[in-house]
Amino acid sequence: MVRETPTEERRRGEEQVHAELRRWVESRPVRAVFLYLADADEFDLDPLVPEWIAAGIRVAAPRIGRAKGVMEAVELRSLRTEDLDVDRYGLRSPKGDAPVVPVDDLDLVVVPGVAFTRDGARLGRGGGYYDRWLAELPEAIPRFGVCHAAQIVESIAMETHDRRVDRVLFGVPG
Repeated sequence: MVRETPTEERRRGEEQVHAELRRWVESRPVRAVFLYLADADEFDLDPLVPEWIAAGIRVAAPRIGRAKGVMEAVELRSLRTEDLDVDRYGLRSPKGDAPVVPVDDLDLVVVPGVAFTRDGARLGRGGGYYDRWLAELPEAIPRFGVCHAAQIVESIAMETHDRRVDRVLFGVPG
């Protein structure tokens, strides 16, 4: 799906969503943002990390806990190799000594997905990490899904444990 999208089209779509996220953050008193560190198949948010850190916004990313199925929000110091670990799934995550960011401190949560519907249904990778973590978040914290236009689908079969996002942002090809 996404791999078939030309690189230039993916980049333009990412830039559109980055601009929308910047506007959203700049229009509010945001103290902390949770986002993920993308792998090669995911929507890339890396350009936002140093910008927000430089602006004094705490940026948190997921770290898989020692207990099976547990994920926590951990502060990112930077995207430099020395500040990151690679977890058991091959994903970048904040170093083990980085502090956990309490969920009550978060003003925005940005999550990945394999696919989304326009009304916020989300298909993850099947591990349930995000669904369990999102279920523990206070309802007032906005949850945005980000993806490429090729990842927007008409419907996703939702189970009782699946969690929706409040808004889906995706770049429009062209």
